[in-house]
Amino acid sequence: MSQPINIRDGEWSEFGQGDRYESQRKGLTDNLRTSGIGCSMFRVAPGKSAFPKHAHLANDESVFVLRGTGTMIVGDNEFDVKEGDYIPLPKGEDGAHKLINTSAEDIEYLCFSTKIMPEVVTYPDSNKTGIFHFDRTHRLREMYDRIPVDYWKGEAD
Repeated sequence: MSQPINIRDGEWSEFGQGDRYESQRKGLTDNLRTSGIGCSMFRVAPGKSAFPKHAHLANDESVFVLRGTGTMIVGDNEFDVKEGDYIPLPKGEDGAHKLINTSAEDIEYLCFSTKIMPEVVTYPDSNKTGIFHFDRTHRLREMYDRIPVDYWKGEAD
């Protein structure tokens, strides 16, 4: 039976790298027990992003801004977002996205996504691909440089 989950409860976990990427996250759904739709809450400091620009190839995603303002990049488009804005982010290369806190205050938002596994995520600015899989028995996260090779490379004649 489902029980309410309050965004004020639970602990924040820290995630980031270098000067540009820093966030706090609260998972509101448990990847190992729920299916269908996942939700996490993020808090991002001024001048930072939670993640590099990326595109999900298996999962749709959306963002709902709870507090603050920022700049959302989707594909080649850039636009301002503010409290109350809902931003749908469709799967596929055209949906590559990144949210940057361009304000002087923290931005907080909910991030919803479908939970189709395994997930392949591309990173157009750094030319990487990530493979992710989370289930009841294991977690997988692997990152690869995108180096094109022939389909038949390494296959015996």
